[in-house]
Amino acid sequence: MSSGVDQLDGVVAELNAIMVPAQKTMQVLPGLLGGDGPRNLLVLVQNNAESRGTGGNPAAVVMLTIDDGQLTITHQAASTDFNNDRDTPIVDLDAETVALYTDKVGRFMQDVTTTPDFTESARIMAAFWAETVGTPIDGTLSIDPVALGYLLNATGPVTLEDGDVLTSETVVPMLLNEVYFRYNTGNTSYDNQHQDAYFAMAASGILGALTTAQDPLVLVQQAARAVHEGRILYAPTSQAEEDVIAGTRITGQFPVDNSQTTMVGSYINDITEGKLDYYVRTAVNVASDQCTVDAATAPTFTVSTTLDYTLQPGDVAGLARYISPGRYFPKGELHTDVVVYGPVGTSITSVTVNGVHVEDAVTPLVHLGRPAIKVNIANPPATATVVSVGFTGVAGEHYGPIEAWHTPMVSDTPVTVDAPGCAGSN
Repeated sequence: MSSGVDQLDGVVAELNAIMVPAQKTMQVLPGLLGGDGPRNLLVLVQNNAESRGTGGNPAAVVMLTIDDGQLTITHQAASTDFNNDRDTPIVDLDAETVALYTDKVGRFMQDVTTTPDFTESARIMAAFWAETVGTPIDGTLSIDPVALGYLLNATGPVTLEDGDVLTSETVVPMLLNEVYFRYNTGNTSYDNQHQDAYFAMAASGILGALTTAQDPLVLVQQAARAVHEGRILYAPTSQAEEDVIAGTRITGQFPVDNSQTTMVGSYINDITEGKLDYYVRTAVNVASDQCTVDAATAPTFTVSTTLDYTLQPGDVAGLARYISPGRYFPKGELHTDVVVYGPVGTSITSVTVNGVHVEDAVTPLVHLGRPAIKVNIANPPATATVVSVGFTGVAGEHYGPIEAWHTPMVSDTPVTVDAPGCAGSN
């Protein structure tokens, strides 16, 4: 009988013909699954109902010890288990990161995923883990409930310790919304202990079921889908693995120039304190004249992010306390930092919110080798806001095809590219 790693090797070979972009990522999977010896994989389960740059508040943390394809959950932790609200960051932080996201990235474990640079998130999280738990880490992986739902397409329904059955259709509404109504203590206190415990139990149950997936091909296909959407990210401690996956989507690292891809970014960070992003639908549109201007004219790029807040005013009063505590903002009102990144080497020329210029209220910065700007917006229930940022490039420079990266939300984020004259443009 072949081992789990042998089976995976066969699946990877079969995938080569249909998933060329994912080949580098697939190459590291046998080692990731313990083919070269036991591995300790730190898994952050990001909660998209409270958005952070790469997904959400990492509400549950699971240590998986993996050996020859067999997964054992050796430790679980919630965000409250760590020493948060520190006077100083747990590690030294990059000055550009602090300028854009403040030092809360290193003072609160819940905010390590605020930056879209997952390698930095993994470095900070490793310090929190070392301080509180101490188990050696061979790599850090991020996943969200939407991706867990994809994996359930391969494993089938999973029965939890309390008897609940999660399916690919029910896992997202249960983990990101319904659990807060189930464990709702009213207006006087939080019941985050039970909520966090349920979240961790569900994540552990689904991850534990991966080795019993009925069809390994479907499992890897669904994992590749999640990687493509930015819902699975991986930061290895092995330099060899890092070299293999360099330049792939699973690292979360931005392209260093525009030669192959003209990448722009749109990232969402909730500052409301709650789980209201369950009711948010986002869309990203990129417009550019890069393929129509002559060599003497600088091309322009405009990145527009729409946040459509679907919660209805009549539903605010019935929200569970943990979804909308109403401590810092009126109950049911959504407050968000939208961070927009332009192509490498461009400069920011305009910022509008719902068509109104707001340049005086925001400060252009540089982060990860790109121009970046943070715009704070407020959405009362049943409203939509559009944040548009204009960038100007360099005349005569080559710009590859446009690609927009964004925070993976509870629902899909449609991306449209309006670039006349460019192949593949809408």
